[in-house]
Amino acid sequence: MLHYACITVALLLQSAPQGDAALALDALGPIARVRADALLQSLPLLAQKQHRLDLPPSLQALFASPMDAEAIIGRLSVEETALRARPFTAIAKSASSAFGMTLEDTEPHGTFKVEHPTACVWLMDFLLNGARPLVEGATDKATLGESFGADIARVLHDRVQAIRIAPEDSRARELATKGFASVARAKLLAAIEHLQVDLAITAGIPAMEGDPLPDELSSAVSGTIVSCEKIPDLGWIIIGGEGPNEYDLGVIAAVFDFGGDDKYHWRHTAFEHRGVVDLAGNDVHDGGVFGPASGIAAIAFIDDHAGDDVYNGPLGGVAAGICGVGLIVDRAGNDVYRGTEWCVAVGVAGVGAIVDLAGDDRYQCGVFGVALGGPLGAGIVLEAQGNDLYRVEGNSPSVYGLTTCDVSWGIGMGFGFRRDVAGGTGFIDDFSGNDHSESGEFSQACGYYFGIGAIRDRAGDDVRKSDRYGIAAAAHQAGGVLLEEGGNDSYTSTTAANCGGAWDESVAVLIEARGDDSYHCDVLAIGAAAQQAFGLFVDRAGRDRYRFGVQCVGTGGTNEYHVKDAGLGSISLFLDLGGASDFYIGDASDNMQRVTGESPTELMHHLEGVAIDR
Repeated sequence: MLHYACITVALLLQSAPQGDAALALDALGPIARVRADALLQSLPLLAQKQHRLDLPPSLQALFASPMDAEAIIGRLSVEETALRARPFTAIAKSASSAFGMTLEDTEPHGTFKVEHPTACVWLMDFLLNGARPLVEGATDKATLGESFGADIARVLHDRVQAIRIAPEDSRARELATKGFASVARAKLLAAIEHLQVDLAITAGIPAMEGDPLPDELSSAVSGTIVSCEKIPDLGWIIIGGEGPNEYDLGVIAAVFDFGGDDKYHWRHTAFEHRGVVDLAGNDVHDGGVFGPASGIAAIAFIDDHAGDDVYNGPLGGVAAGICGVGLIVDRAGNDVYRGTEWCVAVGVAGVGAIVDLAGDDRYQCGVFGVALGGPLGAGIVLEAQGNDLYRVEGNSPSVYGLTTCDVSWGIGMGFGFRRDVAGGTGFIDDFSGNDHSESGEFSQACGYYFGIGAIRDRAGDDVRKSDRYGIAAAAHQAGGVLLEEGGNDSYTSTTAANCGGAWDESVAVLIEARGDDSYHCDVLAIGAAAQQAFGLFVDRAGRDRYRFGVQCVGTGGTNEYHVKDAGLGSISLFLDLGGASDFYIGDASDNMQRVTGESPTELMHHLEGVAIDR
């Protein structure tokens, strides 16, 4: 099991509240401030209290200093120039921050010259056979077991029906504890960075005379090929021509394709390594049990250079790393990333990541997906450009029995198996575009059970819709952070715990940097917390509109869960600092300063709340 030095460092370096949050806390009366400080001091001890030292380092840092949420989430980010120049390295750097590790400096591979068909085979051999031993060294096949593929598929699917592992399910508990903890994630990062190669491709290679297709591949490949070769310890590498091809990746290990509208069938299983480099065409990738680009105790990647592509996965696919690495880098085109469950940039004790450099894209999953950091994993989407859709809903009924919504568990979500293993890091960094996000319960920068979900949106007029525990929310010792850095944005959340809404020893932060924004929430939202939690909402600029129900805007909820432990309540902070005239429908007003009282109650309900509008 990995232990993180940064946990101790974060505790030692915890400082007094600074910035926006300090402004709000300073408004509390002296007695209330003492209680608030005591709660802040209790949050970093949650991991030790519940024997969960496997939590993400970013979450531990957030517990130690929730006022520093911007800097903490900023460490997961990369600069756009670096992302475009070296996308695989960018993934490795973001994932290394998620795991609390330092990415080792390595010599760049330089430029790989592809001058003839055999060089194409050499390239795929170099990429996949170079990463393969690193991933195999990161996983213990004996610990995971020969039946790992079937077992993990069942364990993940079962969570759709019941998020906790049943007491009698010993195999699921063995995988979630012993199996996940056995993965050496530093080696996974090295495997990812190994894939970063610049290509110099000579024109005219598809017209060169190559090798004929062997009879044993006649049912696995259709269309024109340029070359092929069977590589020891890896399998068949196929070099496809410029026309349409069809490939069975249950049989083929790797494909380098020059163009055409191709079809890839990802029928591989656990412990099988796969790679695709596709230079052009509108391609379709579909999965079997897993896939596409699913690394199940293995590495699988797609590097697509052009075209409007579609990626479909049933379970554990579309860039899913489960005790392994699953990656998609798509450099151009309007693309669709779509899955049923545990799909679209999902990491479970591994790394699942998507980099999309251009186009108006769609990220969709039924449940458990779209930048989902499952137990001890990192699920990452780095989206450089375009007006994008993020949607996770429709496949699983409400956790609370509601008929008006579904449960999502996705879109920048950190999720743990409660009482068994801590969650991971789910992170979306969207650089530009007018984006639309739709989801149900537990979604959009949300954390659950020692997981952290985060979204950084750098520009654009965005629309967000969610239900309970959605949009900068967290529950049960977790963290959720949404950083919106530009645009006139709209937020609509129903039921409870949204927009800086935290529940049960958790931290939720929403920071809006600029723009004329609109917020419509029901209960425990817009800077609100309950059950010994911390909720912070900050809007720094613009003429904003607020519509809300009860226990919102710097007014917290109930605190009966843990009040007898230390007599602590929650902290609920709301700040609108834009200076312009704002509009409120609810118990708040423009140019206000509202502070809860000093006198404690038996259960510490609705205390330590501050609402400031300037």
